[in-house]
Amino acid sequence: MLKVKIIKRIALIFALAIPVYANAGLRVLDFDYDAHGNKIQDGQIIDNEYASWGVTIQSCNFSGSPDAHTSQVNGVCAGHDKTDRQSAFDTLNRYTPDPDLEFKQKWNGDFVTRQTGDKYDPLSSAEEYYSDLYGAHDPRADTWKSPGNVLIINEEKVDCDGRQCEGPNDEGARPAGFFVFEFTDAVDILSLDFFDIEVKEAQRAGNDAKIFFFLENGEIEERNVPGVGNNNYTRINYEGLFNVTKMVLNMPGSGAINNLVYKHSQEVSAPSILAIMIIMLGAMVYRKNNT
Repeated sequence: MLKVKIIKRIALIFALAIPVYANAGLRVLDFDYDAHGNKIQDGQIIDNEYASWGVTIQSCNFSGSPDAHTSQVNGVCAGHDKTDRQSAFDTLNRYTPDPDLEFKQKWNGDFVTRQTGDKYDPLSSAEEYYSDLYGAHDPRADTWKSPGNVLIINEEKVDCDGRQCEGPNDEGARPAGFFVFEFTDAVDILSLDFFDIEVKEAQRAGNDAKIFFFLENGEIEERNVPGVGNNNYTRINYEGLFNVTKMVLNMPGSGAINNLVYKHSQEVSAPSILAIMIIMLGAMVYRKNNT
């Protein structure tokens, strides 16, 4: 009877701990809200909005012709007038300069791309994360259901003042440029959404459609930008991208990204917690049997 009580007690502790540890260290850069829960506006330049989470973002727009001193691998941008173009684009707006990125909500609640009807896949794996972050009754907790804002490389420098881009419009030249994400602490990249990247753009040679992940040990992992098609969308789940300190994502042409999901590399996982609980259970049973 005593062993049953111990098992029940351990099971209760484990049940309460799993939701906490499952979300421990998990972060989603959704470009809808910053690290402090403030709403990100359409056209807002995204650079230090997630600095308190240890993430900064830069970009380079070379309008199809990268400078000789620009590095698409290391994320080095030549030309001050080509930087600071990374801005939010509200996909639920109508009559924007780029209708290829627009979504609409159907009567059943689904969000689909306005032109092709490609269905957005809600980020259901992060539902508990948003609930824990904002509170179950906070409207922000429903952010996982909608595409909301995406991140683009804005086309015209004259439309941006360093804080905001008026009438945000993604760069359509091939290649367009790149994003640079830098992480203060090493992270594991889990998934990323891609919008409106045409197949022929993603098939460009060289580094125009490459993503470079810089690892803590000095190695560089390379992945391809997917060609999802005009006004289409996809989510790529990554495996084995551990201990990333920087990501350089080249945009082969027009398009956008969203929902960068990652977790801090040093966080204890739920399976590890299970192992710890089992050890605790064994120790408690052993102790009771030997007293």
